Amino acid sequence: MRGWAKEFDNLPGWHILILVGYHTPRDYLGYLHQEGIPYLMAGDGHVDLEAVFKRLHSRLGVDCILATPGGRLGGALLRAGLIDEVNIEIVPGLVGGSETPSLYDSPDLTVNELPTKLDLLSTHTDRCGHVWLRYRVLGPIKNPKRCGDGYRIARHHHPDFKRSSHYVVL
Repeated sequence: MRGWAKEFDNLPGWHILILVGYHTPRDYLGYLHQEGIPYLMAGDGHVDLEAVFKRLHSRLGVDCILATPGGRLGGALLRAGLIDEVNIEIVPGLVGGSETPSLYDSPDLTVNELPTKLDLLSTHTDRCGHVWLRYRVLGPIKNPKRCGDGYRIARHHHPDFKRSSHYVVL
């Protein structure tokens, strides 16, 4: 965070708001205050994202938020049901590694949880081969055994897997 916040001061209509929990170290809060960077405090142990969104709406009338999160925050927003649209840009290049960040880092789905269903709104490909995909988030897949919605989910159990189950979306 440190350093890049000032870049947004020059963009008309953009406002930075740092989300912190009650557990956030006082020296970091002091730094934010000293630099004039506004923050909103909500949640013990982690930031309560739903409370943040409700507070932004009730106090400031905010109805739409553009979030450009990393994988962990994106995963938390998705699991909390706080994302209504997803924009994904595919850049022609491959990155390997087991520690490479993903779009949505969150705990593995439990046996009773299902993947989130998306509805394609638009696509765009530029001359460099970048593909922009825009989706509406519909929520958890309701009936995974029905193939009419374009999804078949197979649940696999195998002794070599560290987890007892996982889902494969085909």
